[in-house]
Amino acid sequence: MKKVLIVTPSAYLRGGVETIIHDLCRELPHLGWCSDLGLAAGERFHLVSRYRTAYPEVSVHPILPRFPTRRARVEAIVSVIRSVAPDIVVAARIADVYEAVARLKLSSEAPRLGVMVRGLEAQYVHDVSAYRDFIDACFADGRLIERACVELAGMDRDRVFNLPGGVRPPVVPVGQRVSGEVLRIGYVGRLAQADKRVLDLIALVERLEQADLPFMLSIIGEGPEEAALKGALDTPAHRSRIRFLPWQTHEALYRDVFPQLDCLLNFSPTEGVTIAPREGLGHGVVPVLSRFPGLVAEGIFRDGHNALTFEVGDMDAAARQVIALHRESGLLARLSAAAIVSQKGRYLFEGSMKAWADAFDACLRAPPRCGRRLPIDDGPRPRLERMGLPGAIADRLRSWSRRMPQPSEPGGEWPHGRFRVPAAAQDRLEALERVCDDAAETPSTAAAPMMEP
Repeated sequence: MKKVLIVTPSAYLRGGVETIIHDLCRELPHLGWCSDLGLAAGERFHLVSRYRTAYPEVSVHPILPRFPTRRARVEAIVSVIRSVAPDIVVAARIADVYEAVARLKLSSEAPRLGVMVRGLEAQYVHDVSAYRDFIDACFADGRLIERACVELAGMDRDRVFNLPGGVRPPVVPVGQRVSGEVLRIGYVGRLAQADKRVLDLIALVERLEQADLPFMLSIIGEGPEEAALKGALDTPAHRSRIRFLPWQTHEALYRDVFPQLDCLLNFSPTEGVTIAPREGLGHGVVPVLSRFPGLVAEGIFRDGHNALTFEVGDMDAAARQVIALHRESGLLARLSAAAIVSQKGRYLFEGSMKAWADAFDACLRAPPRCGRRLPIDDGPRPRLERMGLPGAIADRLRSWSRRMPQPSEPGGEWPHGRFRVPAAAQDRLEALERVCDDAAETPSTAAAPMMEP
């Protein structure tokens, strides 16, 4: 059976990317592919034992470097790849995979290199550009990211695949929502500020209370801002209308959470093809979400048709949209009815899994890519290496002298990005975001069918 090795962090247990990876590990064997995980391992953040406890059914290969240096990380990845002998190695937010597979390619060993680009970040696009001569396929999350890989990173169009995470159908009967005495609002996702802006919930609640809106808010998830959010909202004054729930399994969300919501919030400044709001759509829940880059271009959430939107960070506008769902006659019922029938094809679970398997097959059929040399390292060389010591010896000396760098967060232990991103790269990405969404909002495309078959 064909084999794919997905190299991914072990520091993160919950999230959209983690959900997709675990779905692939479970479903790909039914589609002709064996899927293993290469788990980045460390002593502080990337704890493989914790990951195995959370996902005991997944076959994992710990990747533990001898020293906390890039040279040692690359060496550890190469060792696991040689042991597993996959047909394709997929990098999922572990930047050192690029160099590891590139070195194998230059030594005439033949795994293909695929890259998951699941977030619209200049770092990811810049790294793909640097290693594009070695990358056999990019697996993008949405049309805007797909365009960025082609137009900004320089990948061939036929090597970039738009593969949104698929959503499963509901497990309980679904009906359209109608306005009741209380509007049932939900937030489902990581409680993080940098990429989710979850603290916007505090300002939104304040505005809803000022408007005397009768509502119940369920906040479901875990993350670094949990304490701050609970400090502001889990108070005696709020407990009659706000509840916090820990991370829920997919089964619990579908059985106990989505059926009890009218609308679902999302504040993210950037997303791919976000999963939780799409799961809400299938249950008749109306998303109220930020207009992050690519939202309009993807065409899943259409303002005033099956969702309501607001500019990122504009909580006055967000509050107006939520209030309208309760007070504007017929609005909730109309949007909910459209939400239920919004998704089909590769946006659903079975279609998504087949699309991933088809993309892996296409990656194998295409001629392998191999550049002539590694990209030039743009970082400063450590002092011992500047003195002429080989990297392996320098690592040992640092270890003996206890002068190894100590990571302060998961990305310091296993970096998500490889090269420094010039300001011009961020500017080009923002320009593409504007062009993509402006084109999608033109009269000729605004009323187009929402989903492709």
